[in-house]
Amino acid sequence: MKDADHYLQILNPTELLAFLKNLELGDDHLKNILTKCEYEELLSLKHLESNVFFKMKADQPELIGKISSISNSVLTAILGLYMGLSGLLGESLPPLFRSIGVLIFAPIAGGFIGFKNYKFTKKLGEASIRKRKLQALQMDILNHLKKERIQEIEKKTEEINTTLQTLPIKKTEGSSFFQFNNQKSTLACLNNLNVILDNHALFYKDNSVYQVFSQEIGEARQWLAENLEEHPKKEKGEMLSQEEKRQERFSAFFKKLIKIEEKRTPRPSWIQSNFRNLMISLTPTLLGAFSSSFAYFSGIPKIAQEFEQNKIYEILTTPTMKKFQLFSSLIITIYFTIIFIYLNYKSFVRNREYEEMEKTLIREKDHLRKLDDQLLKIKEIYIHIMRIANIFENLKKLSPLKKS
Repeated sequence: MKDADHYLQILNPTELLAFLKNLELGDDHLKNILTKCEYEELLSLKHLESNVFFKMKADQPELIGKISSISNSVLTAILGLYMGLSGLLGESLPPLFRSIGVLIFAPIAGGFIGFKNYKFTKKLGEASIRKRKLQALQMDILNHLKKERIQEIEKKTEEINTTLQTLPIKKTEGSSFFQFNNQKSTLACLNNLNVILDNHALFYKDNSVYQVFSQEIGEARQWLAENLEEHPKKEKGEMLSQEEKRQERFSAFFKKLIKIEEKRTPRPSWIQSNFRNLMISLTPTLLGAFSSSFAYFSGIPKIAQEFEQNKIYEILTTPTMKKFQLFSSLIITIYFTIIFIYLNYKSFVRNREYEEMEKTLIREKDHLRKLDDQLLKIKEIYIHIMRIANIFENLKKLSPLKKS
């Protein structure tokens, strides 16, 4: 079985970007452009880590909790309907309706709706796993593209240093003349280059051949100075640059929106972020669970009485049994409360995993964009340094330096 790395190695950068864009468009888009077998093959390219898989999947407590909650709602609704009709219609309610409504329809309806909800919850978990796999594939593509960009930058940096070796420049700190990610080394290299070019200009200043190329050398030097030197601090009263003027037009909140946070800000825990929601939602859950238990304990004796099961009715209405029913009501309430809390926690964990991965993808995309900008800039630097090197190489051939 081929994995994601196999395709990442054989796809070119343009194809990788197209692959990334299709993944970003999501599950529905991929199902439209791929057959079912192709879609399954795409998902098989990536396997999630066990801890991530567990967060995404619909586990047994979640499935059982969903089934019991839905089934309980259906059964208590039917029992409530039955008792309401019995109280309203009394003896006019046909016995056949009673037996069909309570003994047959209630368990069938509860079981059917519970089963459907079980399948829905399971599919929701599977969809979560698929979505998370697509995110993981996007991360693999971004990491591969970043690796390629870094290799291109290193290669182009090496070409710049090879070109600089043709000029009499002293070696700067580090293992090479020019280091794109080392501002100190790069500025030292630029200063050294400027000294050499100034010396060359003195030697060639009266040479007619040099006069032809002096403007081109000057333009190249100016570009290097503007793009490599640190921007000096502006003196008081100095006019703002066009970029600074543009930035001033943004509101404070908008500046935050167009900036990608590199550091991960601490996120509130499940309790911290859901405490108020839990407290508000838990009250109707507690009341509903407690009242649903009384629907069973009030409805079942009434059903036994109407079906003339007097012995069962007497047992169910004894003081001891009433105490047991009250205790059972508390147990049922606690059970449904735990289910509610767990389902809320499971949803929180799943959504948090999505959000964290999305933020990581945004940071990686921003990093890739910066690498693209670096690569574009370093290619321009290479072009200007090559222009200078070629000019002086031609000058040496046409008009050698004067001997001092």
